[in-house]
Amino acid sequence: MTAEPLPNLEIRLAGPDDVPAVAAIHVEGYESAHRGILSDENLAVRTLELRRRVWGERLADPPERSFVLVAVIDGEVVGFISGRASRPDEDDGEGLGRWEDIYVSSRHKPRSRIAAPLAHAAYERYRELGYPGVVGFFAEGNDRARLYLDSVGMRPDGHTVVVDGSLLHRVRFDLGGEPAA
Repeated sequence: MTAEPLPNLEIRLAGPDDVPAVAAIHVEGYESAHRGILSDENLAVRTLELRRRVWGERLADPPERSFVLVAVIDGEVVGFISGRASRPDEDDGEGLGRWEDIYVSSRHKPRSRIAAPLAHAAYERYRELGYPGVVGFFAEGNDRARLYLDSVGMRPDGHTVVVDGSLLHRVRFDLGGEPAA
């Protein structure tokens, strides 16, 4: 059963002023989610400075048919989710949306009270952008990501890829249906 969203939770499109918070949450979340799954070298290159630069560029000039949504509580960014158009090699040329990142600050427990509403808002954004469905990937051994993606209706489709030595499983969600509660 999914926890009820927080009553003071606001979800909105991210802007350039959100870069410091998004970058910090991304670094913390990526490290937490992937330590022991991905190589130490892979984790070491994903620095706060790199994330600030990447998110700064993305939020200053967003790519077409992409988005970054932030979860805000009492004026503080506490999580984010991002999506974009998938590449043909990611979705077998189907023209789907690509679920990129979702992270919630570790200070906010249970995270599901923020992460589930972010996912639902992202599905609505994918629909607004005209995507018929969404694909995403999770690393082998990242049970937390697998369970979360399952809880929001993303299902493995049997497709796998190897990136930087890690086996990634593809999941998908048909936007013709409703997100899981």
